[in-house]
Amino acid sequence: MVLRDGLTRNSGYLLGCIPAIHRRRCIERINKKRLPNDDRLRYHHHSRVALRPETNGLWQSSSREPNSYILIIGGMAMTTLYRAFWKPVSISVLACCIAISATPVWATSIVVKAGDQDRVECPIEVKAPAGLSLNGTISLVESGSKAKVPATIEDGMLSFVLPKLKAGKSATFELSAETQTALPVTFKHDKAKQVVDILINGQLFTEFHYESAATKPYLWPVNGPTVGKTTLNMTRDYPMLEVDKTKDERLSTDHVHHRSVWSAHGDVNGENTWHDAGLDKTTLQRVTNIELKPGAGYGEMIVDIDWIKAGKTDKLLTEKRIYRFYNTPSTGRLMDLDLTVVASEEPLHFGDTKEGGFFSIRTNDLLTVENGGTLTNSEGNINSEGDNGCWGKQADWVDYSGVLEGVKCGMTIFDHPSSFRYPAYWHARAYGLLTANVFGLSHFNKGKEGASQDGSYDLEKGKSLFFKYRFYVHADDCQGAKVADRYADFVNPPQVTWK
Repeated sequence: MVLRDGLTRNSGYLLGCIPAIHRRRCIERINKKRLPNDDRLRYHHHSRVALRPETNGLWQSSSREPNSYILIIGGMAMTTLYRAFWKPVSISVLACCIAISATPVWATSIVVKAGDQDRVECPIEVKAPAGLSLNGTISLVESGSKAKVPATIEDGMLSFVLPKLKAGKSATFELSAETQTALPVTFKHDKAKQVVDILINGQLFTEFHYESAATKPYLWPVNGPTVGKTTLNMTRDYPMLEVDKTKDERLSTDHVHHRSVWSAHGDVNGENTWHDAGLDKTTLQRVTNIELKPGAGYGEMIVDIDWIKAGKTDKLLTEKRIYRFYNTPSTGRLMDLDLTVVASEEPLHFGDTKEGGFFSIRTNDLLTVENGGTLTNSEGNINSEGDNGCWGKQADWVDYSGVLEGVKCGMTIFDHPSSFRYPAYWHARAYGLLTANVFGLSHFNKGKEGASQDGSYDLEKGKSLFFKYRFYVHADDCQGAKVADRYADFVNPPQVTWK
């Protein structure tokens, strides 16, 4: 069958109007029914129309509707060709174009496949379809149980924490436009005291301190599992609090520069941010900006830091830290740290020293190996020194576990394959220090035939080094907390597909 004359000349406009009329009618029906947001989402999915909510409670057509514009332009081009060459247009072409216009612009559900291991409180981040009009905080509704999982869509990425999924199984979640009344991960910033509280579902997880009286910023306290009304304090309080050793001789006052959780290195162009020799004699880390992003799957704290040369005002380098605090229970807190060091001012020489680590912790004294705790790494090494110890060994992760208030608990640092010189060497001590160090090879490889004895590194001006870590604060010991599985979550997350 052939269309000619007036119908063909107007076909471009006709093809563009058909989907537009369909969208308008769907919008009118949705607004008239005043359906809840999640029902509206399902409605427009079945209607094959892309919509987005407005602040006045009404919905309108998504601004991302390339099909209509393509049809209009294509139809006008077809009209021009018709007029120029007087060629008939097959009705099959028209039918094909109409079918294309009815194609859904974006998917409304995801399928998560666990793979070959159980997934528990597993962070997931996946790229969203280009046409997805939802943004900000949403909910994921599991198809079977109808359980709701808080999620965030930002910068084209969907992120959430998968509560639980058995090995070999899959789960389907439908996107719901329903927003959260209260975000799970929030921040409280006291600029006068120079401290940021990080709260997860209203509970304090940790505090980021950057007061000018300290030589470098640090996280303290770090709260672990809650037992009854008691929250376990996982890291050492000294030197932030005075310690009375007469009450418990196991408490320590050594290494004043070990501040709970911190990042530093003992030799960069001869400057030292590891040790604390006083404000006028120590290379300082000074926070220049903090950006806080509360969220559903996670909250993010972005911190810009300048390293200031000892006794001077000259800048040595710049550093950016991105902390992610995940919406997980107190029995398994998760925090990611993406850390970038930039040679912004001059070329940098990172000296070979064991005194340093860009992710460092000092455990609660009662968790240490000296007081009955256990160090374990991914290679099966146990405790600190010796041929089978964790000190100076390369490993994907190292766990420090023990007993507090009669409860088994611990902390693990995971190193990611994208980190500079992965896997890290570990400065792991029986007295409670654990730090990832990639420069102190002359110390870690001493006496090892054929191993590199020089871990120093030269960084050109304008270049950078990147490190990525995950911090796992858990109940139970290393085996009971399934630390190896949680590391697999970090480096090999579940497969996610859109449908």
